[in-house]
Amino acid sequence: AWTEQKLRQEGMRDVSVLVMYASAYGHTKTMANAVADGLKSASVNVNMMNLEHCSAKDVNNALQACNGFFLGSPTLGGEMPTQVKEALGVVLSAASSEDTERVPCGVFGS
Repeated sequence: AWTEQKLRQEGMRDVSVLVMYASAYGHTKTMANAVADGLKSASVNVNMMNLEHCSAKDVNNALQACNGFFLGSPTLGGEMPTQVKEALGVVLSAASSEDTERVPCGVFGS
């Protein structure tokens, strides 16, 4: 696939992507699994993280160990859940407090 070829061209091995999500009724989890399946089919290591069962420290540690990430959220009454807001805060804090290179990322929601 294109992704596998691109990773080989850039000499990247053992690429790890974090897929964080919170899911109210299971729909966002289904989407997270689809994202993970696509990444795995391209030989990318995937770390799934259900934000409903993680602390901000867990999120920070996982972000430090990955080469890219996805963040998935349901919308409940037009708002994102607290767990997703907290994870987004960790992402923004890590990006602004460190001299980081550009990290590929994506978002999805249901």
